Amino acid sequence: MKRRAAIAGALLAALAAYVGGRIVDPPNYIDVSDWFAAPIVTLGASPLQFDLSAEACGGCHKDSAQEWSQTMHAHVWDDAAFQADWRHQGYSPICRNCHTPLDRQQESLVVGFRGGDRWSPELAPNPAFDANLRQQGVTCAACHVRDGKVYGPWANGAAPHKTAAWTNPNETCVRCHLAANTSRVSFLRQPPCGTIGEIEPARQNPAAQQPSEDGYLNVSPIANPAALRCVECHMPSVDRPLASGGPVRLARRHLWKGGHDPATVRAALTINFTRSTEPSGATRYSLEIANTGANHHVPTGPVDRALTVTLQRMDAVGRVLQSQTSKLERRVLGRPFLLDLWDTRLRPNAPQTYSLIAPAGAEGEVEAVVRYWLMSPSHSEKLDVRLPISTEIFRERMPLVAPIAHSR
Repeated sequence: MKRRAAIAGALLAALAAYVGGRIVDPPNYIDVSDWFAAPIVTLGASPLQFDLSAEACGGCHKDSAQEWSQTMHAHVWDDAAFQADWRHQGYSPICRNCHTPLDRQQESLVVGFRGGDRWSPELAPNPAFDANLRQQGVTCAACHVRDGKVYGPWANGAAPHKTAAWTNPNETCVRCHLAANTSRVSFLRQPPCGTIGEIEPARQNPAAQQPSEDGYLNVSPIANPAALRCVECHMPSVDRPLASGGPVRLARRHLWKGGHDPATVRAALTINFTRSTEPSGATRYSLEIANTGANHHVPTGPVDRALTVTLQRMDAVGRVLQSQTSKLERRVLGRPFLLDLWDTRLRPNAPQTYSLIAPAGAEGEVEAVVRYWLMSPSHSEKLDVRLPISTEIFRERMPLVAPIAHSR
């Protein structure tokens, strides 16, 4: 009996030590996949002998560069929210491989990994570091340059640099927007920054995480690359020359409006605010909201992005008499292990309805408000981010209607 008690005590002590360790040092949310374990190579065996800045690219590709300059891609490095979160995460070097993805954009080069841990890279000074290029975040070359060539929709022998055509325009998006987590302490259905993994027909194959010979991701990790439609949705088509003085062709605008643009979030949603009479004579006010425009969840990306739906009844002078707020969010447990707690976000074409019942004979109005949140107030306060964190994307009022009296 004493031996069993001793064994049980030892096991409990070991479990407590393990859980305590995970609370102090929580697991990482994602695996560092092969394709973003290190920055994109522009130096070395196949160097590009020209300026990789957006200004240089814009000399010929003026329209694309001008559009890019207005996007979040151009500001992912100096974005105040990212810098605050990065500081809070201890300035992990891995984060730079998506926010400044070119080797020339980083002060240090990855020369190895301590104990094979991708979250602990061994670094050496980078003599080719370009501070101006770093400020450009996901610049033109981050998407278009691999292995000494500039990739695009067509190869062009008349261009002043080597060119090649990619097989699938979505393959460049996968580098930063596809994440995996095969950790033994992760029970997440999808890592929190892996938007592509939410696209049901395009589930990834974690066993195939190798870049292709041309330096782009081999599309084998994606079960159905055609289902992604990242480029088709976030880069609207336009007829214009790809380069100044060139022929007019079918091209794409370099806008990438998405989670940081409330108008784009609103455009993905169909919202209907209606009323109906209950058998009791009360009136039900219902807001139905559906994701009809995105192939992934809305909202997507960082875990604390959310939508809130507020329904409130007000009297004739505007005093709030009833109010209820529902949150469409993904909530994740981060320590001692990773676990999805709940996910009420909008999946494609799966409407959700929220209702408020006003008593019979009530006067005044019922108001419906939908807000989009880039981060939670608690996260904003913790990071000391002094920026707007939410935007109203829908508001509608409807007068209370007394039931029609029927004569006998």
